[in-house]
Amino acid sequence: MATYEWLYVGIALAFLTAWINGANNAGNVVGVAIGARALNMKKAMLVAAVFELLGGVLFGERVSTTLMAHVVDLRRVPAQMLVAGVLVVLLVTFAWTLVSTVIKIPVSVSQSVVGGLVGFGIAVAGFSVVAWSKVVEIVASWFYLPFLSMAISYLVYKAYTRLASSTSWLKLVVSSCLLVFSATLVMLTLLLAKYAESVGFLSVLSWSLQASLLVSLLYYALVLRKLSKSRDSSSIRTEVSRHLLLGSCIAMSLAHGAHDVANTAGPLSIIAYASEHREPLDSAMRIPLEALLVSALGISIGMLTWGYRIIGTIGEKISPLTPEAGFVAQLSSAIAVVVVVRLGLVSSTTLAIVGSVLGVGLARGTSYVNFKTVLKIIATWIIGFP
Repeated sequence: MATYEWLYVGIALAFLTAWINGANNAGNVVGVAIGARALNMKKAMLVAAVFELLGGVLFGERVSTTLMAHVVDLRRVPAQMLVAGVLVVLLVTFAWTLVSTVIKIPVSVSQSVVGGLVGFGIAVAGFSVVAWSKVVEIVASWFYLPFLSMAISYLVYKAYTRLASSTSWLKLVVSSCLLVFSATLVMLTLLLAKYAESVGFLSVLSWSLQASLLVSLLYYALVLRKLSKSRDSSSIRTEVSRHLLLGSCIAMSLAHGAHDVANTAGPLSIIAYASEHREPLDSAMRIPLEALLVSALGISIGMLTWGYRIIGTIGEKISPLTPEAGFVAQLSSAIAVVVVVRLGLVSSTTLAIVGSVLGVGLARGTSYVNFKTVLKIIATWIIGFP
């Protein structure tokens, strides 16, 4: 088969893998909102798909570069063997994620891709071809990420419920506006930090502050519309939580797209370069925009077409969620994922959301946590990498 024909096979397989990634990980993005009975599934999935696409295309390059060039030393592997090996990695990842989705278990697609690349590298050129220091960094993030998101969600839930328990509608609205401003500022500053080298950190911070202020004012306008109809503190609190939960879904969609697009954009970039160049590849390659677009589209379409399959596992089976608990869990996992995106690490959004849901459950009491489901998910994670 001609080299360019292998590229077409790679594009098709990358799209399929991205599709099953979106289907399996839809629960990471909207499962909490739907489990909390706060958002309609179709609307939530549509919003998530749009922001997944934006997150993947605008911010997906950093993690994709790590997966493409910093797990295996590409200079040590002939181009033709790279194409064959990466196609196998994508095929195995697709098959494993498909099986997990059928049995309704959320898995880390990143773990499968990293494990596949490491296994392929060892088979072709021995243990020395693997960048073990980077692999250790990546594997370490799989351990600390769920605990990071768990700690954030536990603390934020305790703080937010204390503020929101006030009977004063004014205090509730002001505190929620401050929370929206702070969360947006943290998210945008981390995501836009890649531009700091070219425009300066102060410019990035200025953009983030202006955008955060705009988002906060829009949110305040939405709450004011509700206040014009009713000033009952209970109904206002419910409405505030619904708006916050929608915002946290958008934040998690951006973060998930920025991270998980790498699972297929990285391997697809290797195939594209190896198909075009006969000589050994180097780590100075850049991720083509087309690779990000194919992968982001695949994830978005996977969410829309089959994402309903696994939503209940995240949204209902780990811990029963209220709109407030769902908002905190979603926001906490989004912040934790953006941190690893900024570090350029191939981690796991599934680990992040499960950790944050678990953190909220523990903040409400151990009786709110289904440890059987948690153990089942952990067992599937352990199998994925090796």
